[in-house]
Amino acid sequence: AIFWGRWQKQLLEVLKNTPDEKLRAFTAAVENWGGRAAVSSVGFRLVKNYRQSVSDAIFDHLTAICAEKFTRCNYNRATHRMESPLWRLVSQRPDGWLPAEFHNDWQRFFEKRAAVAWSSVLDGKVALRDYIWGKQNMTSIRHPLSRFVPMMGHFTDMPDRMQDGVRHNMPHISAPGFGQSERIVVSPGHEDTGIMNMPAGQAGNPLSPYYGAGQKDWLTGHMTPFLPGKTRWTLHFIPNGST
Repeated sequence: AIFWGRWQKQLLEVLKNTPDEKLRAFTAAVENWGGRAAVSSVGFRLVKNYRQSVSDAIFDHLTAICAEKFTRCNYNRATHRMESPLWRLVSQRPDGWLPAEFHNDWQRFFEKRAAVAWSSVLDGKVALRDYIWGKQNMTSIRHPLSRFVPMMGHFTDMPDRMQDGVRHNMPHISAPGFGQSERIVVSPGHEDTGIMNMPAGQAGNPLSPYYGAGQKDWLTGHMTPFLPGKTRWTLHFIPNGST
């Protein structure tokens, strides 16, 4: 999780300088975050949600006038290249860029954003040891039929599973209901050594014996051959009245 490395260091500085004992209790988990967007990482989830909380608060404040006039105004809709200006603000901490309630006190602002990001732990709804990244990053793969037919999801949807990775800024792209629709590595002329996998597999028919056959391989990153194997089934289309 190279992208979040400097945020982890910045957050550690905030926690070590805060007078709030409840926030300081998160220091060890952040310090030992592991540097990976791993299912079992408490520290990564703390860092990831803290950064998002800081980003949302700063840019929502800066674009508030736009939001008043345009109901669909959202800084995330404008561009995904917000990290550079965001990090300059966080590292240089100039006056006049925070909501008036903080009186240019960036430390207090950071403490508030951490408390908002980790509210479920601070409120006692979730134990810190259970605040792992995988519980926030579930697969949530739904079949189109389950969107329209009540209770159909029990038979058609893939079971929810915790997964490594993040939606952006990492090679392993994953988020609830979002991810790599295919992973393929193949070189022209060497198709026989190519590898691939895809979520749920190729069969979209829930009645197919192969429905969901590729899900486990996709979850675990186990690559299967790019080329098809030995033919086991053949589907014939026969027009009405044909012999």
